[in-house]
Amino acid sequence: MLAAGAEWTAEAWAERASGDAAYNAEVRSRIANPLEFPLAAAIGFGIIVYAFSRIMLWLSKTNTVVFFAVMGVVIITVAFLLAYLAVNLLLTGVLGELIRATLAQARSAWLAGPPVRARRSQLRASANEQIHPAHPANVVQL
Repeated sequence: MLAAGAEWTAEAWAERASGDAAYNAEVRSRIANPLEFPLAAAIGFGIIVYAFSRIMLWLSKTNTVVFFAVMGVVIITVAFLLAYLAVNLLLTGVLGELIRATLAQARSAWLAGPPVRARRSQLRASANEQIHPAHPANVVQL
């Protein structure tokens, strides 16, 4: 009841912030989300702890140890498989595209011709052919 009342109060307050509904929703989320998310996490954690306590009280001492050891192995195995699959998908997806893009860039650079260092002599030759106004030969003395 307390959470519902707080939610209703935040909603009513946010509706009076302005005439724009989108701005009111943004104000409400900016105010309420920092309170809602930790509260939801605490409630979820409490439900999990309560469920574990019910299971532990329902089983005998020996069965509780065996059950939670098996559950630990199952959880670790599932977490490992999810992480392994995520890494493989990432490597084949994002990293594979990055490698393909790098190879395509290298191929296009190779097809474009010699690197810039080889063309510097050409640039110097063309620069020497141009007339520079500050060059002493081009300065007109009055």
